[in-house]
This record gives sequence, structure tokens and C-alpha cells, in this order.
Amino acid sequence: KSVGYAHAVHSYGHLYMRSWNKNLGNKLKPNIIASTGAASSKWKREIAKIPPQIIKIIGSNRYREPLPIQANWKDRNKLLKVLFVIGQSHEPVMLNNFLDEESDIFKNFELWISIYPYAWINTQNKAISEIKKKHIAIRVDSSPLIKQFKWSDVVIFSSTSAGIESMLSGRYTIN
Repeated sequence: KSVGYAHAVHSYGHLYMRSWNKNLGNKLKPNIIASTGAASSKWKREIAKIPPQIIKIIGSNRYREPLPIQANWKDRNKLLKVLFVIGQSHEPVMLNNFLDEESDIFKNFELWISIYPYAWINTQNKAISEIKKKHIAIRVDSSPLIKQFKWSDVVIFSSTSAGIESMLSGRYTIN
């Protein structure tokens, strides 16, 4: 038996699942579809037309325990640590375009850009290279999210479920 798991199956990144019942050759289909909860299961049943008898709700591995915040109002002489989490290829490009207009917005902050390690590497690298040309001090890597959350005071995200994780971790979060 095989298991498939998609925690954000309602996003456009999982449109392939809409072809579940179509006869498109011998594509792989798991015996069990693991789901994070009722909303995800509903999407799988109603939109993707996955047979309900193979959907099993197993929950999510999101961080539920709040992490201690590094800075508080007494520590404002320290730089605020901002984590920018990439979820789609256009996001670092949009950040770069925004910085063209507001180039000094991060001058009193430490900025860490969390790259998306599974796709769009060239697009991300190009945008980050352009951001670095603006003489903005940034840290860039794909360390584990829990490490990034522990480092940060504020998390900025657009389309990734990591933004929800940051909220659950007790971080100030901007979407």
C-alpha cells in the first residue's frame, strides 16, 4: 500500500489532483490520501473528486508551542529580526521591485530571506542577487523553519503555509 500526503491541496500547486478520475495512462495513485483536517478533506472530496473512503485525517506537524521572542520593547536598541519566507517564484521578484521604490525600508532591521528549496531556484537567485546590489544586508538560506522562526521577531509571507506555522510559533506575522 502507498500513502499520499498534501497539506495545502487547496492551492494551485496541487491542480494535478483534479485529474484523479481521468484516464490519463498509468499514473501513480496512492491507496490512502492523508489529510491535515476537515477543510482539506472536503476539498479532496468535492473538488479533486477523490473517493472519500481512501481519505484519512492524520493532522499536521505544525509547531504548536510558542517560541520565546528575542526582542521586546526594552530591547529596541537591538535590530528587529525580519524573516521573509518565499512560497512562490514571484515573491522575491516582488520584494526586489518593492525595494526599488522603498530602498531603505530594511535599513534598521536584520533581514533573512528563506528560500524555497524545491523549485524556482534560478528565479530566486536572480531576484536575491538584485536585492544584494541594493546594499541591503541579508542572510539567505533554507535552514529548517524552526531555526528561522527561533531567530526571527517578525515573519513576512504571502502564499506559503509557513506563515501559519510562524503564527502558531508565536511570531508576529505579516501577510
